[in-house]
Amino acid sequence: MRIAIGNISSNIQKDEFSATIRALAKQVREDFAPLWGMTATLRHSAISRDAQPNPELNAADVIIYVGETNDDPQKVKDAVGYHSQNHAGVPYGFVFADIAAKVNEPWSTTLSHEVLELIADPDVNLMVVGPNPKDPNNAKGAVLRPYEVCDPVQADSYQIDGIAVSNFVTPLYFAQLAHPVLTQTNYLNLPLERFGVRAGGYFSYYDLGSNNWNDVYGDSAQARYAPRRTKLLAEARRLPRHRGHLLGQK
Repeated sequence: MRIAIGNISSNIQKDEFSATIRALAKQVREDFAPLWGMTATLRHSAISRDAQPNPELNAADVIIYVGETNDDPQKVKDAVGYHSQNHAGVPYGFVFADIAAKVNEPWSTTLSHEVLELIADPDVNLMVVGPNPKDPNNAKGAVLRPYEVCDPVQADSYQIDGIAVSNFVTPLYFAQLAHPVLTQTNYLNLPLERFGVRAGGYFSYYDLGSNNWNDVYGDSAQARYAPRRTKLLAEARRLPRHRGHLLGQK
């Protein structure tokens, strides 16, 4: 997979942006790929708002724009327009650094989150059968879980060459085994049960019985703030997720 990442922010300097891309490329190559068996090449690409196709982006399988909503609203609008005109059908995402800052998450962590989730599920159409959080021992109550590899641990991060990047779950996080075994469910090997959630994280699931989406938030001293934080982070990433794809729900 080839991921082109463009800086449309007037506040993120070129050297900082380049250092972040190098750190994320290292994370994908050395941390994520050995566990998931999926990898990608990351490239810092110039973004043109010209209506003509951009050769750098034309060679990409995934496009991510990094900007700020309070920079120049027209820039975000143009980025959306540019993508829709020139790259219809290509998976893409937005990372808004100013919204990430509102919840004290470095934009590099937000970008890391988005990169890893786009590698794992670029078309946002993968689901896995999991236990019903309301009745985990009832096999008939199984639910569908989106293949989101960072949401359950989104409050956990670590450093690569001085750049903050996101923790992520391992494939065994989504595994249903017949008996308990010791296993690493996330890269940092922090306490986390399979299909569980850490403090500051969350996950969504689709209940086939009720035909409804539900959200589960990790316990936190700021539990009342968790839904708002999650909503802000969703805005920071601005990538349409499964709710708009399953059964035509919006």
